[in-house]
Amino acid sequence: MIELIGVKVLDVIKQIQQAIVYIEDRLLEPFNLQELSDYVGLSPYHLDQSFKMIVGLSPEAYARARKMTLAANDVINGATRLVDIAKKYHYANSNDFANDFSDFHGVSPIQASTKKDELQIQERLYIKLSTTERAPYPYRLEETDDISLVGYARFIDTKYLSHPFNVPDFLEDLLIDGKIKELRRYNDVSPFELFVISCPLENGLEIFVGVPSERYPAHLESRFYLANIVRNSIYKVKLIMQLMKLGTILNQVCS
Repeated sequence: MIELIGVKVLDVIKQIQQAIVYIEDRLLEPFNLQELSDYVGLSPYHLDQSFKMIVGLSPEAYARARKMTLAANDVINGATRLVDIAKKYHYANSNDFANDFSDFHGVSPIQASTKKDELQIQERLYIKLSTTERAPYPYRLEETDDISLVGYARFIDTKYLSHPFNVPDFLEDLLIDGKIKELRRYNDVSPFELFVISCPLENGLEIFVGVPSERYPAHLESRFYLANIVRNSIYKVKLIMQLMKLGTILNQVCS
């Protein structure tokens, strides 16, 4: 089992490296997550999440950072007019380019030469495996049976998959609306157990937040998940990575 997991991890790393090469070869073209996912053989959702976990940026954010870095070099060199640089990077006009440049770098194209140290430079990334003496974070694996849940679902369109806080934002909305507290009343297992299941779809992602229950109130949606779907849900890992934003929310949920 460990060997299989290792192979899968190496496959993902290889796919992320392929994604970086693909992005680098097309920095002058509009970014398209679907085309990138088709190229590397991962769904848009899994590509976006895996890329962020390994690189620290979404594919779209990395592509924009690299594009703005190349644009900054063009501006500083001064050999090309601003309108030509805007055209090179597919902006409608020089004003649109200047606004995007200023928004990313924090300085205008005119100031770039005198404020080079303030430019947000993103060098090309290469993936390298390394070892460390730092102890890993503690975790445990649990076997899960097939499970029936009742709760609330939210559909995330493909174009919004790069948003790193899709799950925390959904949980926060449910908390503010009093729906988390309501769900606890229908929990037939434990009032403190809340499931967040992600289901990649052809044109996006469904996030389902629910509790184990044999009751099916009409105002709640119901889902039946096989054990392997629950175990393989990436949000079992991803949710933990996003808890820093959710600190106050979780305190309220579990109190």
